[in-house]
Amino acid sequence: MNFVNIIQKKAKKNRLNRQEIDYVIKNIVYGKIPDYLITSWLMALYINNCSLDEAYFLTLAMWKYSKKIDLTKLKTKYPIIDKHSTGGVGDKVTLILAPIIASLGISVAKLSGKGLGFTGGTIDKLESIGCQTELSQKQMIKLLKENNLFVASQTKDIAPADKILYNLRDLTGTVDNYGLIASSILAKKFAIIGTHVFLDVKYGSGAFCQTYQQAKQLVKYLKYIAKKMERKLTIIISSMQQPLGKAIGNLIEIKEAIDFLSGNVANYPDLKKLIYEFAIKILVETKNISFLQAKKKIDFVIRSKKALNKFYLWIKKQKGIDLTKSDLPFNPKHRLLIKANKSGYLKWKSTAQIGNICKDLGAGRIKKADKIDFQAGIYLMKKIGDYVKVNEIIAIFYSSTVISIDTKRRFIDNIVLANEKNIVSPIVAK
Repeated sequence: MNFVNIIQKKAKKNRLNRQEIDYVIKNIVYGKIPDYLITSWLMALYINNCSLDEAYFLTLAMWKYSKKIDLTKLKTKYPIIDKHSTGGVGDKVTLILAPIIASLGISVAKLSGKGLGFTGGTIDKLESIGCQTELSQKQMIKLLKENNLFVASQTKDIAPADKILYNLRDLTGTVDNYGLIASSILAKKFAIIGTHVFLDVKYGSGAFCQTYQQAKQLVKYLKYIAKKMERKLTIIISSMQQPLGKAIGNLIEIKEAIDFLSGNVANYPDLKKLIYEFAIKILVETKNISFLQAKKKIDFVIRSKKALNKFYLWIKKQKGIDLTKSDLPFNPKHRLLIKANKSGYLKWKSTAQIGNICKDLGAGRIKKADKIDFQAGIYLMKKIGDYVKVNEIIAIFYSSTVISIDTKRRFIDNIVLANEKNIVSPIVAK
């Protein structure tokens, strides 16, 4: 085969077959194709659409030339699941969901990533409290046996082709393509072989999929690939019309997760709805119990602090701070109150803009090498639909460095205080 011929074939809007895509991925992994040719191939896929079959072939090839960790061979009575989100602002679901599920007799084995752009990363949040996230296969298995829970960074030999392709997609503006996104997610998820994968596909102004229809299209690709690869995959679609919960950042989201697991779930209605919907679905599908039985079990592990204690043990097992003996080290040097300049019902022009502002406070990164300020973040005192009086506090900014007037102005410019209450989309789409 000839790589240039493959590029030309796709450039002419013809579909690539399994052998051609396998040839491409194999040669990418072994470093036999220069970046400029890989970029041309990606651009041809991006412009001329990546079909369902091409997305499947791409996932299969990236999975084939990847290290696999088969956790189903472990002598464990527990189902082993992975949970993934397509990313959003204030998304701390893993921090809360994983210990709830693990305390109910389900093993959670999750590979996660660092935040980039306006979306936060679970790995950054865990590293803010000292967790070791670069784990060997031996360490993963040990944690699973001892505590039926781990969250680790993607290793170099897990879907190495995806790392190369993702970096080039990011540089060339070819990220937002359903087939490329679906294959990127599932090549990594399926490399860790468990019993079930659960995905949260988000839509709204704080997500890749701006509309529900776009989310449905991505789901179509994900389900098609999973079926072809004979893997169990369950998907929910959730709204990122506004940040999830009230805290956005790293340590500040750890703080909110602990508060939720301590039993203060009523303070976070949108977060509670998503956590419960997700957890119930996992229990129903892996434990073969009813919706009502699942809800009662979740209520119990939160009320009894069983899930909170599982969270503390999880952090300790991954070499993080022993939060049973030490306070959470959230003590930012600078803070700034954002107050309403008039009265009205709150809504945001863009959720992504809130994420970008949080990033600029120091809580996120533009490039993977950028250093994060774990103290930085935003706490929302008001959510969409809340009535705000003049001079009421809408949000609090936190940072280790002086907060600029421009950052404050950009946040205020993103606020709309209307005479009528804005309709909030249900957190979980039907």
